[in-house]
Amino acid sequence: MASPTSEQNKLLIALEDVANMIQKAQTNIKKCPKQRLTEGYIKARLKTIDEYWETFKETHKNLLKCTPREQRGVLPYFLNEEYYLYEDLYICLKGDLTDLLSNMDSKPKILEESDSSNLLQNAQSSFAKLPRIQLPTFSGKYEDWPTYQDLFLALVHNTTINDVQKLHYLKTSVTGEAEMLLRHIKITQDNYTGAWELLKGRFGNKKMIVFSILKRLFGQKKVSHQSAYQIKNLLDTTTECVSSLKNLNICTDTWDPILIFIVGQKLDLESLKEWEEYSYKKNSDEMPSWEDFKNFLESKFRTLELHRPISTVRDKPQTSKSFHVTNRDSEIHQTQHSNTHLQPSCSYCKGGHYIYSCKDFAKQPLEQRFEIVKKNHLCFNCLIPNHNVYNCKHKTTCRICRRKHHSLLHRVKETSEEQDTQPEHIITTAHFSKQQPGHEVLLATAQVEVKSRDGDTHLLRALIDQGSEASFVSARVIELLGLKRIKINGEISGVGEESRMSIKHLTYLSVALTVVKP
Repeated sequence: MASPTSEQNKLLIALEDVANMIQKAQTNIKKCPKQRLTEGYIKARLKTIDEYWETFKETHKNLLKCTPREQRGVLPYFLNEEYYLYEDLYICLKGDLTDLLSNMDSKPKILEESDSSNLLQNAQSSFAKLPRIQLPTFSGKYEDWPTYQDLFLALVHNTTINDVQKLHYLKTSVTGEAEMLLRHIKITQDNYTGAWELLKGRFGNKKMIVFSILKRLFGQKKVSHQSAYQIKNLLDTTTECVSSLKNLNICTDTWDPILIFIVGQKLDLESLKEWEEYSYKKNSDEMPSWEDFKNFLESKFRTLELHRPISTVRDKPQTSKSFHVTNRDSEIHQTQHSNTHLQPSCSYCKGGHYIYSCKDFAKQPLEQRFEIVKKNHLCFNCLIPNHNVYNCKHKTTCRICRRKHHSLLHRVKETSEEQDTQPEHIITTAHFSKQQPGHEVLLATAQVEVKSRDGDTHLLRALIDQGSEASFVSARVIELLGLKRIKINGEISGVGEESRMSIKHLTYLSVALTVVKP
């Protein structure tokens, strides 16, 4: 790469000095007290930044003259498109100052006392400080794309900021699969349009969006008992799915019988009986409408909420077996939230559960999970906000290495460092032998590498029984690795067939011996 000439260096230094003056002007304007923002002050500032920008443009032209076109592709000044960045800063500064000046000119010089009082009240109400609008986030779920697209178009895409800034906002507002799709794209002026089209082409497929919404609609969990939370969640999810389909121009006006059948099959038996009695009393001959069913469900969960005992904690959603959370972790978090009546909210997907029970969060790569925890200011030990790991009062630690972090944030290398002091006997073998009084059987152990469903490698300790004809693994390890269970009905026996026990599941996993270097 050719080094800049002495003349180019002088021009680059001059450009840097002028750029610093423009940035300093922006800082001074932000710090300026309101009483100093007079008409004279604003005009003087406008004149100053105009002079700065003229100097910057002239120096930029001189640099272009002495820089061959092929060299512009290697100099950082041209690669980073610094001219356009400072041009945008200058335009924003001048626009803000011009608006302030025009507001001053538009104010009447003489006002009656009553008019002045009315205008002051109107101004105070008109300029009420509203909360800052946060950029939407998109994790790659097809059903979330229409909402994300509309918000991003309104807040970023259709604004006057340059494409470098738009691409920056785009890349920082996506996570998961969407983030991986854009990871290789560099933030330059020319890449924004291609990145946006790439994202639209992948996730803007109407058929995939509709199928994803229908999958969510039909795949809702069955209400296990008369729970206000579960019934409310069933109704809200169904209503949201129907609204999303309508927004995609899918006609659902004649879906009332279908929706009643779908949701009815998800209700507990007692609630379903009450609905049949309710609809029969209203009109036994006519098909009830979806609106009637909604009114019944709303009345049902309100009744359950009103008659719930004061000491009763809100019903928890059922924890899916595919989540990478053991019963031990669930007990910890149930204790942590036993004194609150607030609805759970996932910091990652915004769903009606906590992040340690989030299936989408558990599927993310380990480094991505760390970034999500940092971004949302969660405790690394219990994944709850408002405190850090050093102030965490929970005694529970990682179930793999016993260090003070959550099991979902465990790194494989940490286990190898602790293997000599804190071995984990996670894998359970079936060694059945006839017990003799006063006699102990010592079995060898070995460290093995086991791959999870997502391809991650976990270091575990196996118990070796040379007399066993089959291999066994504990349910705890199955949950950790996210392995698929196959239902079977079998029986195993020990030596002499005196000890018998039944087995209900079968699974497949890849095991490799760990070679420890001397």
